[in-house]
Amino acid sequence: MSDVVSQIIESIPVSKTAEPERASEKVTIVENKVSAIQPPLDKYAEVNGRPYVADYFGIDCWDELKNEKGLDIMGMRPKMEAIEKYVLKEIKDGGLKNTTMVFDNIIGKIRGELQLNDNLKPDKIIDRINAYIEIIKKQRRIDKEREALWSRK
Repeated sequence: MSDVVSQIIESIPVSKTAEPERASEKVTIVENKVSAIQPPLDKYAEVNGRPYVADYFGIDCWDELKNEKGLDIMGMRPKMEAIEKYVLKEIKDGGLKNTTMVFDNIIGKIRGELQLNDNLKPDKIIDRINAYIEIIKKQRRIDKEREALWSRK
């Protein structure tokens, strides 16, 4: 990742005759371009030290939830991991791009179906999305079993 960042920084032209204000503006532009680079969704946690689902829902205490199981009194960590696992499976099964934007679209679609607005606290949104995903997984299991039964006859 640092090689990519250094290549981007080196490729941006910097004028040596620029005024100090202009030079600081160019640095700002460089910072914006660097922050726009996103790793693939399945590598996001390795690069950023926390899963994308934690950033998506604005969970700042991911490290505490991960390291101190006693602090996770609402069971947020396993629910968030289940959501990310579900989205990664949807991406793989659907042949979609492995990006955070696709994650946003999939979760956004679920939020739309559940009519979840931004006024809800993140833990409530996570609970409802996780429950929805569990229902979808059960329904798919039932459909597979039904298909298997029908194919035997």
